[in-house]
Amino acid sequence: MKTTKKQKFVGYKILVDPETGETYPMQMNVMEDRDFNFHKVWLQHLVNSLDSISNQKLRLAFWIIDHLDRENQLIMTQRAIADATNMSTKTVNTTLKALCEAPEGSPAFLQRINSGAYRVNPEVIFKGSHSNRMGICYEYKETDTKQQKKEISDTLRGPKVNARRHWDGENWILEDAKTRKPLLIGTRAQILDEYDRINKTP
Repeated sequence: MKTTKKQKFVGYKILVDPETGETYPMQMNVMEDRDFNFHKVWLQHLVNSLDSISNQKLRLAFWIIDHLDRENQLIMTQRAIADATNMSTKTVNTTLKALCEAPEGSPAFLQRINSGAYRVNPEVIFKGSHSNRMGICYEYKETDTKQQKKEISDTLRGPKVNARRHWDGENWILEDAKTRKPLLIGTRAQILDEYDRINKTP
């Protein structure tokens, strides 16, 4: 971690000339070391968010932290992330999915904005001022609210099977209505056809 030097005003001190008795006000400054490229971490949230993933996946999580922009975002496709980290696309896909899921009682570590953009939860970790963090928190919650509304519209529930949009945003999943176990992954048309067929079967 790098540090920078910065002067800080701490007040005035009166100096007395021992020969003439005259007094002189003198401004007092101190040099402070300021952290550069430093992230604020809410440790308990970070531990809870990363608790369920393996060492290799943990390495990816910290790689993401190291490559965030000023908006707490990582703008990169999964293929590009895999190439940059020397990981398989399968590991990257699985890890990103795990990081986007909220552990019970804790916030999710990561938010998927679209297929090539992710944002780390500013309630877990953030680099920047308090006011900037508050702005990013607002954007994070707005995106989360929109995604929840979209998820509701992208989910069909039936007596036997459910159909919903896959988290990757492209495919759909057919799942057992009781166990929520995935039965089939395919295009929207394929899944909805199966959804209608199975639920209409006596």
